Amino acid sequence: MRRILFLFAIICLSACKNSGLGSGYFYLTSEEASDVGYPYGSIIYQAGKEYVFNKVCVFAQVTKVMSLNKVVLIKQNVDSALLYKLVSDDITFWNQHFKKTGKDSLVNIAGEKHSIQSLPKNIQSDVAAKDFITNNPKLSLILNNKVNYYILDLRSNILSDPFSLNEFRSECKRLGIEEVFE
Repeated sequence: MRRILFLFAIICLSACKNSGLGSGYFYLTSEEASDVGYPYGSIIYQAGKEYVFNKVCVFAQVTKVMSLNKVVLIKQNVDSALLYKLVSDDITFWNQHFKKTGKDSLVNIAGEKHSIQSLPKNIQSDVAAKDFITNNPKLSLILNNKVNYYILDLRSNILSDPFSLNEFRSECKRLGIEEVFE
């Protein structure tokens, strides 16, 4: 009986997956996103503890993560539909909040700060969300490639802008990182 319990404990412990990347960064897989009710796919986020999405750093769909010593390498297959939905939902939420309270505030829309009054009033379509993203230089960078690569420096808490595969390989080489995707 003891051997069976011991074997069961080993199996359970080995099946546990730690999604912590270090320095308060976490990887939320698509499966976990579905399980916890996060509707915008797999992400990299920063928080005080797991499943508290204080700051989303890399949006859907994060498909590969490689955690090295003090650097995390990230591959993102861009899911523009999920990004449009995220932006549309955020703006709709904050517009409704403004209608109820009448108070302007700085709010977070897909990781960027905006005044509620500066937000588009009608963003119920992908076209409006795409226009909003296109007019935001940081968000529009995400849509430049079908696949983006990022380098997250855990020492300085700096996330690179999205790289193409060739740019990513060059940057890894410059930083002396040998392990790269694909």
